Amino acid sequence: MNGCINDLAVQVGLGVMIMKLMITKQFQSFLQELGINIRLVLQKAQLPNKLWQEELTYNAQEYYCFIATLDKLITDEALLALSRIENIKKFVPAFFAALASPDGLTALQRFSKYKSLIGPVKVQLEDSGDEISVSYAYCSSQLPLPRMLLLQEQLLLLSLLRTGTGTCILPYEISSPYDYGRLLEKEAGILPKKTDYNRLVLSKADLEKPFITENNVMWYHLKLSLNQQLSQLHSDDNFTQAVQTELLSAIPSGQFSLAMIANRLGLSARTLQRKLAAEDTTFNEEVLHMQKLMTFSYLDLSMSVDEIAYLVGYSEKSSFLRAFKKWTGKTLKQYKETAL
Repeated sequence: MNGCINDLAVQVGLGVMIMKLMITKQFQSFLQELGINIRLVLQKAQLPNKLWQEELTYNAQEYYCFIATLDKLITDEALLALSRIENIKKFVPAFFAALASPDGLTALQRFSKYKSLIGPVKVQLEDSGDEISVSYAYCSSQLPLPRMLLLQEQLLLLSLLRTGTGTCILPYEISSPYDYGRLLEKEAGILPKKTDYNRLVLSKADLEKPFITENNVMWYHLKLSLNQQLSQLHSDDNFTQAVQTELLSAIPSGQFSLAMIANRLGLSARTLQRKLAAEDTTFNEEVLHMQKLMTFSYLDLSMSVDEIAYLVGYSEKSSFLRAFKKWTGKTLKQYKETAL
């Protein structure tokens, strides 16, 4: 272990933070576009150089060292670029799932759940009636979030809400133990507070504004391949296609129950089931169709199993892996080996 990780082990106890975290090639390329030398960051963080791999995979302790080191090197201009969704040129599961939601409140709840499953940042929501308070912590609450990670999380959430609604949503409060600087203050839209805690307070009325599907910039990374596959399914069954189209955007948002899809189509659940039966299919069959189709598209993006399971509507990885074996007759590992 290097010195940084030894220090963390003393603080949190060995074996506490065992999750694996990826730094993908796309994210590495984006950092390089911002003038950040990944090799230098790894060297200063005393982390093993794994740049020869498809992605860098580290445990939560090592990842913390990476971010803490990057925090010392990054400029506010680069931090701002990392805090705008339109600048993220890769598929980011957390934001895709959130932007697929019908409104900001659902997106925030979905985003919070994703963070709790994937890590390493935890999101805590507090509902006080007219306001929602959002606070962040590292997976070990004994470790303070570095300035870069905390401010990026706060500003990215604002960017997500502004992108989803197409309006310039302003928070009631944005605070942290760090100075924001003039550039990031301007992005926040209000004067930040320097406090012992971190908090982003949002109006519930703003969060209840509907999201505009077309604003989901992550969607374009998948739309072409998904539409090609979708056109091969039930090409003569117009209503089934309509259900599939709704499921395509609803499944990542987690809002894809029979009642929810029926409501999106302006029907009762019973009518939806009857119309699908007339086309020789069922709602459950179409959900499975779309989950399978989406899974193979996500596999092309080198996403983790946890991320794919989450995005296709499985709350537990084990359930997803069982479903995958039913679809293919192979385990996910066997399938990937065959595909190489």
